[in-house]
Amino acid sequence: MTVYTADHRAISACACVYRRLREVDRLLTEARDHVLDATAALEDSADACRAVDLLRLAAQKRADAHQEVRAGLRAMVRPAPPVDAAPDDAVSAG
Repeated sequence: MTVYTADHRAISACACVYRRLREVDRLLTEARDHVLDATAALEDSADACRAVDLLRLAAQKRADAHQEVRAGLRAMVRPAPPVDAAPDDAVSAG
C-alpha cells in the first residue's frame, strides 16, 4: 500500500502547473500566429475584415492563456489537505 505524503502532493501540484504552462504556451503561440496572419492580411485592403477577425481570435487566445495562468497559480497556492484528512481512495493505491 502506498501512502501519499505532502511531498507527493507538492510534486503533483508542480506537474499540474507544468501542464497548465504548456497549455499557456500553446495558446500564446496560436495567438502569435493569428497576429502574424492578420499582419499579412492587412497588406491587402480586401482582407481587412479577415485581419480584424484574426486579431479577435488572438485576443481570445491571450485571454484563455491568462485564465490558465490564474488557474495554475491557484493550484500552486491552494493549501494541501493534511495527509490524514485525505479520502481513503486518494490516500492509498494498491
